[in-house]
Amino acid sequence: MATDRVNDPSIAREGIALLFRSGVGDAEALLSKNSGGNAQIDCALAYIRVVQCLLSWEPDSIDVAIEYLKQVEGRCTASEGSLPSLSTPKGIQHLMILRIIGGDCQLLRALLCFTKLSIAGYVKGGLLLRSASKVYKKIHKELEKYNVGNGHAAVNDEAGADPSASFGEVRAACSLGFGIVNLAMSLMPDKALSLMKFFGFSGERQAGLDALAFSSTSDDMRAPVAMLCLAWFHGMGRPLLGIDVREGYEDAIRQALRVIGQAEAELGSAPIFGYFKGRTEYLKNNTELALEAFKEAAANPSALKEISQLCLYEMGFISVLNKDFAAAAPMFETLCKETRWSPGFYGYLAALCMGSDGQIEASHDLMKKLPSIIVRKNSNYEKFVLKKTARFQKVAPTVPIARTLLFEVVYLWNYTLFANIKQREELLALVEGECAAFDPSEQILLAANLLVRSSLNFELDRPSEAETCARQVLQFADVCVKKKEQHIPAYATFIIGQIYQQSGDFVQMKQAMSKAKSAYSDYEVEGRLQTKIKVALESGAT
Repeated sequence: MATDRVNDPSIAREGIALLFRSGVGDAEALLSKNSGGNAQIDCALAYIRVVQCLLSWEPDSIDVAIEYLKQVEGRCTASEGSLPSLSTPKGIQHLMILRIIGGDCQLLRALLCFTKLSIAGYVKGGLLLRSASKVYKKIHKELEKYNVGNGHAAVNDEAGADPSASFGEVRAACSLGFGIVNLAMSLMPDKALSLMKFFGFSGERQAGLDALAFSSTSDDMRAPVAMLCLAWFHGMGRPLLGIDVREGYEDAIRQALRVIGQAEAELGSAPIFGYFKGRTEYLKNNTELALEAFKEAAANPSALKEISQLCLYEMGFISVLNKDFAAAAPMFETLCKETRWSPGFYGYLAALCMGSDGQIEASHDLMKKLPSIIVRKNSNYEKFVLKKTARFQKVAPTVPIARTLLFEVVYLWNYTLFANIKQREELLALVEGECAAFDPSEQILLAANLLVRSSLNFELDRPSEAETCARQVLQFADVCVKKKEQHIPAYATFIIGQIYQQSGDFVQMKQAMSKAKSAYSDYEVEGRLQTKIKVALESGAT
């Protein structure tokens, strides 16, 4: 692999840009036609295939992508020995680029291993993540020798300054992987993080964000992927995990819109960033504008099938927030039929929407089918569905039960956060009304109903009412644990912690959050709550 075939990123960048503009077909066609042993293009193809896998979670595609990543990494390792000279800045730069591509392959394989949702997958992914992290850290340390800072390099050569030996290009190439590793590590729940620390490394959030910001504004081929990571973090990660949002979501909205504008300037109306524009409207509680953005992104002729499905998913939840259960049901039913990521979860949502709309027979029929269509029984989403649908294999749901369980999902999946005040008021009245239909022996349903009411009261800035409902949930804690529904008291305790946090009582907040973290375990949505608790405790310590 000659050096001019190592460091030729222009076509590679265009290929990744085409992924966002026109879809996988055009991007792969361009890159495959121009590959010919070019390491940068091989790396771009790897990113494209992995992005598609992470959107679709198709097992066969994931296995093929993992094999391709191994091949690219192997070619990079073999090519290191063929570089003509390591005594010049240009030769050193080419060696660094090859090693970065090898690190990228390890990072991408780690992400794909994590999708297998197995202990073996987590262990293998953790080892690969550590290996990639070592590559990026070593490159960063070596760049210090060449006075690389803020993307500039001062390189002295006897023959004079050589523009092709700009080590700023190397820093740009390294920044995406370095940023992803640090950001991902900083957001991991403590249980997963303890495993990573066992492997010998950790992450720093701000260092990760700084690296991603640098990558996103560079000429490196990875810049569009860095933009995507930043759009996700500011538009989804920060609000959902409560990161730096004590004073509201204004900064998260501002940063997300800045990245989206940056992406639009380079990539045009890329559907994936249209999706994130919809998510940003969520943060403003503009569900109608969010709906328009999702519809526009889904209708874009260049939209990947997976992006259209993501938009349909969001449109389904907006319909639920609008209490239009009849409109939401077919959206989730379509996803149940068309995707392999989690057909059981989508089917569960469809069945609950049918039941909430009074379509009891259709809801019951679908509930009975769900165990047979679940394809990934080790998935926490699918385990959640199996547990929830067990009671409906013989007994049909009622409208009050379907609505309570539906809005339990709405809360657990963070969608009460996006409802506007009018929607929250109406949903609270609806859920309160359904509670009267439950028999006193239905303690799990009563607890779930109270949890939803607690969350809605909290979002409506009614801390007293929210705390009252949450403490009533805790009266059912023992039976919830016995029935494997321990997520209900765990989240109720978390809401109590949020109330203390909001009032500025950080001592009580830490006590409540610590109890939510340690008193309840081994439930399907534990990871997402553990991450929220970790972020809350970090904010309380500052």
